[in-house]
Amino acid sequence: MFDFTLHATSGLARAGSLTLPHGTVETPAFMPVGTHGTVRGLHPEEVRRAGAQIILGNTYHLHLRPGEAVVRSLGGLHRFTTWDRPMLTDSGGFQVFSLEGLRKIEEHGVEFVSHIDGSTRTLTPESSMEIQWDLGADVAMVFDHVVPGQAPWPLAEEGMERTLRWLERCRKRHDELVEDGEGRTGGPADRTTRPPLRDRAPLGRANGRPGREGALQGPSARPPNPLAHHPGRHSRRPADALTRRNAGPRAVDRDCHRRAVGG
Repeated sequence: MFDFTLHATSGLARAGSLTLPHGTVETPAFMPVGTHGTVRGLHPEEVRRAGAQIILGNTYHLHLRPGEAVVRSLGGLHRFTTWDRPMLTDSGGFQVFSLEGLRKIEEHGVEFVSHIDGSTRTLTPESSMEIQWDLGADVAMVFDHVVPGQAPWPLAEEGMERTLRWLERCRKRHDELVEDGEGRTGGPADRTTRPPLRDRAPLGRANGRPGREGALQGPSARPPNPLAHHPGRHSRRPADALTRRNAGPRAVDRDCHRRAVGG
């Protein structure tokens, strides 16, 4: 079950509801980060009382420890964490691409060295979907090629084009998993790269296929970028521009996940 209903608009502002297997999220909504499936320092009941409707878990960290097989054997992330509301899992893309000097990027995927035990691992679009499937998330994110903040045009273009190719591989593997068993996730959400390349990769679409959700990657997840944490009046402008450009008319029929936009 994955459905987004738009209830009202005011300019570019929207109010809607996102229906997922573990409940409905009234949007706009803030999604707390629970990297290992839980928000650090808070009991799940405290997170619920704070008004959170959905939380995030991270594929990279959960894959390394305790491992998706362990989580699945214990009933999936929801039973593992006692969180009974919707959950989204990130793809692990940012984490592996942030391992400068400890990873090797190829078209097949990314080979990296675990920061926990030094073992060599490989994460691909297919394995990212498989891990998120085993975790049992309501929404799975596409494994993407993350580029540094203020990257030169050729590198940003390379990252965008590779992300679109990986998106198709993610979709294909997710469809195979759905055919092999009961669907447990809301399917991969599209994440494209920064403007102005976004005109060539409209939010939530690749090769003419509509996505179920669109994700805008903000500048604070791509260091170094002085605008991401600048306390002055310009600190919000890059992220706000991303939203205006991609979350208005292009996204009226789907949810938009704006992430890592700084404080």
